[in-house]
Amino acid sequence: MRSSHVLHHHHKKRRKKSDSKLISYVDKFVYVGGLFAWIMTMPQVWKIWMNKSAEGVSMYTWLTFAILSSLWIFYGILHKDRRIVVIYSGFVILDTLIVVGTLLYG
Repeated sequence: MRSSHVLHHHHKKRRKKSDSKLISYVDKFVYVGGLFAWIMTMPQVWKIWMNKSAEGVSMYTWLTFAILSSLWIFYGILHKDRRIVVIYSGFVILDTLIVVGTLLYG
């Protein structure tokens, strides 16, 4: 009985010009989405730090967000994806400000 082995070759597919244009638009959309999400988080930071009150804010929720964002940064570094690293670094900063604010003013 003869055994045969099948070798699979993984070739990097060449992207069409239209594909790279789409990727460029998606990259820009991701940055805008990340910026928008930062802006939507800032009122919570502002409220805690300006009013010196974290009433009704869950420290555990924001701590979880900070930890999960840190995992995304690690993932972005492993995959050499600057977009992920930049966006989630901003989230870690904002989430950490909220966590510290809840500890100080909660």
